Amino acid sequence: MLRKRGAPPISPRIAFTAIECVRYRGSRFGAGFGLVNLQTGVRRMKAFAVSEQAERELRRELSMRLGELEPLGCEVAGDGLTPGSYVYALRQDPGDEAVRRAVQEVNRKFFRPSIRAHVYAWGRHVDVFKGVGYPADVYQLYDLERRLRGADLWVSHTRQPTNSPGRLPIWSHPFSSGEWVAVHNGDVSSFGANMSFLESVGFLNFVGTDSEVIAFLLDHLTSVERLPLEEACRILVNPFEDYVQDGRSQGRSVVFRGARLDGPFTVVAGYSDGKDVYMVVLADRFKFRPVVVGEDENYVYAASEEVQIRAVSPDARVWTLEPGSFMLASSSRGVIIAGRKRLDLFVRPQLSIPRPEPVGHVIDASELGYQQINRLLRELSQRGVSDVSLLNVRGQRYIGVGVEGHIRVRIHGT
Repeated sequence: MLRKRGAPPISPRIAFTAIECVRYRGSRFGAGFGLVNLQTGVRRMKAFAVSEQAERELRRELSMRLGELEPLGCEVAGDGLTPGSYVYALRQDPGDEAVRRAVQEVNRKFFRPSIRAHVYAWGRHVDVFKGVGYPADVYQLYDLERRLRGADLWVSHTRQPTNSPGRLPIWSHPFSSGEWVAVHNGDVSSFGANMSFLESVGFLNFVGTDSEVIAFLLDHLTSVERLPLEEACRILVNPFEDYVQDGRSQGRSVVFRGARLDGPFTVVAGYSDGKDVYMVVLADRFKFRPVVVGEDENYVYAASEEVQIRAVSPDARVWTLEPGSFMLASSSRGVIIAGRKRLDLFVRPQLSIPRPEPVGHVIDASELGYQQINRLLRELSQRGVSDVSLLNVRGQRYIGVGVEGHIRVRIHGT
């Protein structure tokens, strides 16, 4: 979710509301939140460490490469099973390239034989909060509602691990590199080729997820290669050649072919160049993973399901991306590239259409998961209730599964 210039900052509660209503898409193996703020400050670094001893060694290694670090405290204490999260400020900023190189070297040093510490964020405008658990668990773990007032951009994610473990927070989303923060849904089959490309340009350490690789690619193409955002997005989405009309774009696609993504994926990422805040949304060439984008007067949205947008902006105009396309928006300019040629195919909600009145027993489903809904339906069925109206349904799946008897359920919502 991206704030347009002049709109109120986005509170962490809004980011939480949007991700919690699709809690069922994830699992207890990881969730997280990331933000981007344009306001320039001291570069901060964040790292996980399994012990205080590992944290001291990590800080010493970073100081040897970057100068003195100012410890800002332990953000989340470790418990012996999961590492703690530590925050530092750089007293003197040596620049992006020096910090990027130091982070890679230190992360590689602490990665084997087992992961003892890991730097997972190091930007001026970006912050990341991630852990093991559902979104509500991570939200409470970092006490985001009390600690943060708002941001120009938020991303959030709930994880269903596929090709990497979920027992440590380093594998949770978002992933960050420099001034980028990214979340991802899918399975990038070009993972090996993408890693080889990154290794060839100096990346030394990977936690083993395709989502991290995507964040690294975005950072490298824009910060090191200095490609315009539009070109970097076009390279990553890897559209069919018929969709690439410009000869320069075709040439760059060949030069940076190792950065092209393949397989089913959707990516939502935030970025700041120090002058503006940007949101990019990428869809693979076959659109194998869902994504819905939208906007209203104050904000731009992107989500896996429309219900996430409707939960925070019921009247937003929404649309879907075309296969192999991307949306690009900025805080100052709004939607720059919509990702679809014909937005007129998508209309605003018709609020003037009369809505049916609830019938029978009424259940407010706005704060209920599908298991809670089905438990209530079973109880009502056993009591002989034959008509139920579910109000404020927000995308919950599997409604009615395991419910026996003759009961009619009217669903009001999406």
